[in-house]
Amino acid sequence: NELRLGFSFPALWSMLRFGAPLMPGNIASLILTSADRYFLQHYSTTAEVGLYSLGYKIGLVMNMIVQAVQLAWPAQMFEIMKDPDAERKFSKILTIYIAGLGFISLGFSVMAREILIVMTTPDFYAASAVIPLILLSYLLYGMRFMTNMGLVRENKLQYASLVIIGAAIINLGLNYWLIPRYGMLGAAWATFISYGILLIAHMIVNLRHWHIPYEYTRIAKIGVVWVLVYFASLQIIARDVIFRIGLKLLLLAGYPILLLVLRFFRQEELSRLRQILIKQKRKIKD
Repeated sequence: NELRLGFSFPALWSMLRFGAPLMPGNIASLILTSADRYFLQHYSTTAEVGLYSLGYKIGLVMNMIVQAVQLAWPAQMFEIMKDPDAERKFSKILTIYIAGLGFISLGFSVMAREILIVMTTPDFYAASAVIPLILLSYLLYGMRFMTNMGLVRENKLQYASLVIIGAAIINLGLNYWLIPRYGMLGAAWATFISYGILLIAHMIVNLRHWHIPYEYTRIAKIGVVWVLVYFASLQIIARDVIFRIGLKLLLLAGYPILLLVLRFFRQEELSRLRQILIKQKRKIKD
């Protein structure tokens, strides 16, 4: 009984102003995510397209996680915007996001070949070469969403579309240049570089509208640990798959330890972690 039919032109105009600028960017995003397959099909073999597609599908695990977080993020983002300490909170959330999803991407990257050994036949093992780059590409893509506060707050999403269109054009050029020379690895690198450029340009535009002091030093430490653990995993060449998986799991356990050595964690974070562990021990005893 409280509902009435009605129409508001101001509300419609406001919604169109917010949503319409996203449409060109969405089209550019489609180009960004799918152009590599067309270039690869033209410049390479069907077999290599199949290998790349398999590696890409495994790499899409990261995209699934990014999309899941993104569904919940806008409501949290608008709520945090009201907080007087919003800048510090957004900065810390990005660091935690990268640390958490970075570990997931590292796990799949380190275990890429073993995953293919379990799932496929030897003909498909070569697809493991592109999995880390695809995983990292979608991690960068997720970081773009997590740093999009400035344009959203100022309702200037047309700039976001322009950035995505620019990244899509760069992606087409990289695919044209790299794929004929390096095949599916060229396609993976084109994707990774394009998403990296997209993130950097997008952050620069957002920071001009709302400066957030991100924790660049801590983020760099995550990157250093990621690279160290991944390249250390490439040195594990034991023939027995189970033994190799065990060694790599031990290596992955070194991720938080190395972050601790590099003094990534702050004292309040360590204190909170101790409290959580103490509570879990009490629950187990009870």
